[in-house]
Amino acid sequence: MKRGSIAIILFILVALGQETYTITFDDIGIGTTHISPLSIVEKKTYFVLERTGIARVTIRLFYRGNIVVTLKINNTSKRIQREGTMEVYMRGNNTLQIEIVNTGLNDAVIYGNSTITIDFSCLRTRKKNATPELQLALLLSVVIPPILIAIVRRYIRGRESRGEEIVVV
Repeated sequence: MKRGSIAIILFILVALGQETYTITFDDIGIGTTHISPLSIVEKKTYFVLERTGIARVTIRLFYRGNIVVTLKINNTSKRIQREGTMEVYMRGNNTLQIEIVNTGLNDAVIYGNSTITIDFSCLRTRKKNATPELQLALLLSVVIPPILIAIVRRYIRGRESRGEEIVVV
């Protein structure tokens, strides 16, 4: 009984920590697409994700024929052959547009088992390096205030030593 409950707990923990999603064209309603010779087919669909943020999206196409495919997810597009990868900001509701150009003289087919893999984990470890402008601003914000304080103190001491009145605002 203990082994079964431990297995269930581990399964739940793995499911909660899921950072990779794989969906097929069939899953999102595109299905298998037939393209006539020397023609263009455009399709648009929407899909929902529980997670948002920047993700690496890998598209694997299974097709027959001579085609050129341009895929656009939200506002990021990429021309792909058999496989392509792009970084996309994923929202709760996402838009997928696909444009398929058949450049051959025979019918072409993109199969519904073509996959889109969305991986949130691989971009998490990327370092966020500060730009040189931010580094300079940080340096100046640390160095300039003590210099200004020293100049003001020297000015006040000079006026005090000469016996002038000092107005404090």
